[in-house]
Amino acid sequence: MALQLWIGVDANGLTAATAWLFTKGQAFGRSDTVTVSGGGMSLTLSTWNDVVRRATFTGPISEGSTYMVALARMGFANAPSSTCTLPAPFTLQLAAGMVLSRAKDLLVFTYTPSGTTDAMSWGVIGDCVSGGGMLTGDPGFFTIAPGALTDVTTKSCMATLSITRSHRGTSDPALGAGSVIDCGQNRSAAFTSNP
Repeated sequence: MALQLWIGVDANGLTAATAWLFTKGQAFGRSDTVTVSGGGMSLTLSTWNDVVRRATFTGPISEGSTYMVALARMGFANAPSSTCTLPAPFTLQLAAGMVLSRAKDLLVFTYTPSGTTDAMSWGVIGDCVSGGGMLTGDPGFFTIAPGALTDVTTKSCMATLSITRSHRGTSDPALGAGSVIDCGQNRSAAFTSNP
């Protein structure tokens, strides 16, 4: 069985845990659980059709905070000791009330601090637009060229720019190949996206 789990923390300290199970014929039973804990807080994620649903709780947000992930299965080997640590938090700078044309304007964003070895990614989502990708290194800034975002419609909408700094954790040896545990810091800002 492989487990892929993402633990993300936002600027308000809200922790979102999302997991996907790949059971390879070993059905995930009602008594089987995935528990995420950190900073004295603990949450058991609910399951449905071998997919562990997203759940949120308030946990530690500081750099180096450790999250533990325990998979308990009736009749199969448990995997109680997957871990990941949070990377450094950061602040995203994007001017409030920004209005940009996806076809004509350059979207420039900056964040501080920068210069870590952690993976950095970005995404834009809205009713009229989508896009995303990885940053090269951790430069502290990034530009999205005119026309680089995907038009969902030809209308204007409120869109959200999200930046994530992620750190790869350590999977319990009992988990199968392809198991991934990542912890990350998420930051986001809204802007108006015009055609």
